[in-house]
Amino acid sequence: MVIWESCRFAFPAAAARHFYQFGLPRWTPPALAIAEVMATILFLSGKLEGLGGYALLLVFAVATLLHLPHGQFEISPLFVYGTAFLACLWVKQPAGARSGA
Repeated sequence: MVIWESCRFAFPAAAARHFYQFGLPRWTPPALAIAEVMATILFLSGKLEGLGGYALLLVFAVATLLHLPHGQFEISPLFVYGTAFLACLWVKQPAGARSGA
């Protein structure tokens, strides 16, 4: 789902124009989308899921920081995705690491 949304967002000219209206460079949408796709692939790779999960959380945080100052408060999908990745990372931890002991 994340990869699909990233690809849908990355390349249309409308996304670039939307970012340009807020004073951001036109390369911002493709750069965010490429970072998101790469982080998702790392997350799904198996050995690097921790790195990919935290990279995705960073991408979602950057996206949130880009939305909020421009009055775009519909960021609930970012929170849902971030929570899902945190849950996946928590489940993949060894049992001893989860308990905090």
